[in-house]
Amino acid sequence: MEIKETIKRYLCPKEYVESIFGIDLDRLWQRGIRALIIDLDDTLIPRREYSVPVTVFTWIQRLKEKGFEIYLASNGGRVPRVKYIVNSLQIDGNALSFKPLPFAFRHALRVLEAPAERTAVIGDQLITDVLGGNIMGMYTVLVKPLSDETSLIRMPMRLLEEFLIRLLRLTPGI
Repeated sequence: MEIKETIKRYLCPKEYVESIFGIDLDRLWQRGIRALIIDLDDTLIPRREYSVPVTVFTWIQRLKEKGFEIYLASNGGRVPRVKYIVNSLQIDGNALSFKPLPFAFRHALRVLEAPAERTAVIGDQLITDVLGGNIMGMYTVLVKPLSDETSLIRMPMRLLEEFLIRLLRLTPGI
């Protein structure tokens, strides 16, 4: 398989939207998606935030009302923060997911009691959220990060992802 095709297969999301609020929930439901694995940092709320905005709380409530099962998968590692947020939203989640490794997604699927083909992964990173979801055969949705990267450790990853987004010619709305 050609390198660019391999990159597309594993790193190209099925959808790319500006934010979680741009996701067509009815279309996901029509596709048979019943479970959602959602990233926390810079997908739902900015990395440094503790409080859940009313708009995010309302969006999560809409997901529940539609019948979606929800799991919050974070690589952030700040366990008390993630516990506080999942408790606030009344959903399951994990602070140390180790995405894109498959066991992180298998654990979420067990908690959700959902098969991979009926599950979508929503996140702001190609190399963790989209790659992991695509490896597992899930539907993947990429959102633009909510905040600029300020961590010197994470900046190279963001630069690589920006390069890959240009290489794959991704634009919000696909």
